[in-house]
Amino acid sequence: MNFRPSKQSILAFSILSFVFILVVPYTFDAKLFLGGDNCNYYILADGLANGKGYVSSNLPKPTAANHFPPGYPFLMSLLMRMGITSIFAFKVFNSLLLLISSFVFYRITRQLTKKQLLSIVLASLILVNAHLLEYASIMMSEIPFLLFQLLSVYFFIRWHEENYKTKSLFGAFFVLTLIALIYTRTMGITMLGASVLFILFSKKYLSGLLVLGITLLALAPWQMRSASLGGSSYVKSLFLVNPYDSQSGKMELADWGNRAKINAGRYLSKEIPSSIFPSLNVTYHDPKTRELTGASTKLWLIGISIVLLVFIGIISLKKYRWLFLFIFGGNLVIYLLWPDVWYGIRFILPMIPLILLFMVLGVLFILEKIFRKSEAIKRSPVVVILIAFLIFIPQVKGLSNRHEKAEAPHPRNWANYIKLAEWTESNLKDPVISTRKPAIFYVAGGNSTLSFKSTRDKEKFLGYYNDNGVTHVVVENLGYGQTFSYLYPMVQQDNQQFKLVKSFGVINRKDKDGKPLPSRTAVWLFEYNPEFGYRGSYKDGLRHGKGEYYFRDGRKQVGTWKNDTLHGPGVFHDFKEKTFTGTWVKGKKQGRFIIKQNDTLSLETYWNNDKVDKIGFILDKNGNRIQQINTH
Repeated sequence: MNFRPSKQSILAFSILSFVFILVVPYTFDAKLFLGGDNCNYYILADGLANGKGYVSSNLPKPTAANHFPPGYPFLMSLLMRMGITSIFAFKVFNSLLLLISSFVFYRITRQLTKKQLLSIVLASLILVNAHLLEYASIMMSEIPFLLFQLLSVYFFIRWHEENYKTKSLFGAFFVLTLIALIYTRTMGITMLGASVLFILFSKKYLSGLLVLGITLLALAPWQMRSASLGGSSYVKSLFLVNPYDSQSGKMELADWGNRAKINAGRYLSKEIPSSIFPSLNVTYHDPKTRELTGASTKLWLIGISIVLLVFIGIISLKKYRWLFLFIFGGNLVIYLLWPDVWYGIRFILPMIPLILLFMVLGVLFILEKIFRKSEAIKRSPVVVILIAFLIFIPQVKGLSNRHEKAEAPHPRNWANYIKLAEWTESNLKDPVISTRKPAIFYVAGGNSTLSFKSTRDKEKFLGYYNDNGVTHVVVENLGYGQTFSYLYPMVQQDNQQFKLVKSFGVINRKDKDGKPLPSRTAVWLFEYNPEFGYRGSYKDGLRHGKGEYYFRDGRKQVGTWKNDTLHGPGVFHDFKEKTFTGTWVKGKKQGRFIIKQNDTLSLETYWNNDKVDKIGFILDKNGNRIQQINTH
């Protein structure tokens, strides 16, 4: 194997580097991405780098993780071990992986077509794709997966050209990158299936079995670990009608058909057109009703045209047509069966270079058939440049949009949320913070975080806090229903356990009618202390039966609760060793109450609906009346 780069490769890499330097700084987004997954990757890498293992290291009690494959966190952990921990650095790292991906894509295209200009042009076009540029500045696995996928395709092609020699370095590199691919994202299993099928079609049975056996053996530790932790959450989600709603039930036969139909229509009319032309206006929900929206006729025509051209392009590549049919077919099956609530460009993102390649090959094949007798047109570089120009022009708007998003600040509600996270890092000592977006809050603030129980059962809700040593909670306006359905009511109903510590973005203004204006972008931090508030029995998640309630100022209520309200006999201990002994009805004093202070004075009083009667009596030590008094 000759590792010395050719002049053509050096020229190609130089051109790609030039394009990279022109485009990436223009579109690079240095802000923390607001999707939780990218922060989860950082957290997992942090656990690996600090010797904690593959765990969710943000949790107060780090727990073993198996939701995300460990490939990308492992790469990040290597950088962390070298002292590289900033978010900016990881974004730069991912951008560099995109540059390397473009060069590998150039090598694939050149290997398949033997055309230098076409290969450079197509590789340059993926460097100006707004979707790829966006994910190149996010700490997520899409770009590393893209690189490993292209590397595995390249090494497989080179190994095929060596007739699958068992001692080939290309074969070894193919298996290694294939394993890395699947460890980066489980969807890489499609490359394993496609390559093994292609090898078997080539009647190289031993090579096919070796690839399958070695890869499965390498994946076995992860699969066994995952099984010991209850199995893959992705696989479990696949068999739910709605992964976001555990009550939605498991998939039935009719559900699979309906899901495939929805996914097929959406990919054909939205994701596929947008993948090549990011400037296209693709909407998934009506901004007012939040209902799913259909696609325009224009998008349908573009999507269908791209699919047809890709198919023609693959068929035109006689030597490797089955390999790429298997690759596209395997991905298509997963796209169709994937939960339809998970939509967007990220799932099809790693296929963009291959879609682009075969779309252009399809166009060239059609032109060659039309101008079969014109060698000048078939061989002219003008045709390639013209096609590239037609594809590039729509990219300009996509690049401009990407630049605007990169330069724009975070939305105010998110900016306040991140600002609060940063404040906690400097002002709290070893807190454990409960919040709707614990991964983002951890990466921004560095303190232990966790979410909260989505339950209105107060005993279970607070029990989860107590078991995990929660010290603070965050109420935010990020638009997630769980916060105001479950967390806020708990905070609101008990101002003793939850004490406001800090807030950002609160509007202290009133409207023309004197009503306070809502603080729709504000965020609040409350201190949680289980030593205060209610301790006692519950029924159906509500305070019910005997219990005690402790106030932060030293007061204490001992009594009986019914349906979360003080109801029945009890004793209230006031500030200065004063006690009120009597009966409460629906939270209010009712009937006879004995008030004592320091065992020196006893008063007999009478109450109605929490209001004391004006006549009371002083009692002696035996409880006998000795003097009538006016209590008002």
